[in-house]
Amino acid sequence: MNLDPEKMNRSPEKFIVLLFATIVALCALVLFIASTVFGVAPSVLLRDPAAEFSFPLYAGAISSVGIGILLICSAICLFTVLFQTTDRLVLMVAAVLTGWMALDDAFLLHERVFNDKIGIPEEVLAFIYGVTSIWLLVQTRPVRFNQMRPYFLGGLACLGTSVIIDVVSGNSTANVVLEDFLKLSGFAGLGTAFVILAQQNLAALILKETMDQHPTS
Repeated sequence: MNLDPEKMNRSPEKFIVLLFATIVALCALVLFIASTVFGVAPSVLLRDPAAEFSFPLYAGAISSVGIGILLICSAICLFTVLFQTTDRLVLMVAAVLTGWMALDDAFLLHERVFNDKIGIPEEVLAFIYGVTSIWLLVQTRPVRFNQMRPYFLGGLACLGTSVIIDVVSGNSTANVVLEDFLKLSGFAGLGTAFVILAQQNLAALILKETMDQHPTS
């Protein structure tokens, strides 16, 4: 299929180059500030944690799977945003949300940074996540939401239950397993929902371009 790049208003190369160049530049800036201002050894930030701190290779493996799911979802949504899709704004917010959730879960931003260092309670960030999810729920077109609904609502239910267990329960093995598997299931549910939405938008765009190029007589 030969889509017309000019008609689709596609010149993503500059954006892609800028995106990854910015990521590399920010990493270099963080490394410089951490090492010169805070005295953090560069190897702490650069090397794999298992190699640097000598803990088992499998430590945090399942947690890393959840983070990977979120990053994959964010990347797919961001890729779809490059095209003139009908749910472009929703997909952009979904990309930012899942990308931020991945960083939050990987570095415990809600707990160790915002709560402990800045003084912003974890409940505030949970509220922001909730409001953003409701906005996505309202903004998604009904015909498309019907297909992603069970995954989206199931994901929210799992994440909400995980938060409740974290707040009201202790740190027993059973609670930890239940909480973290619910969180993983929530990430998988939201990821599935947003990737389905991205696929639907791309499929609709391809269909529209095909009909434009080969109109019926």
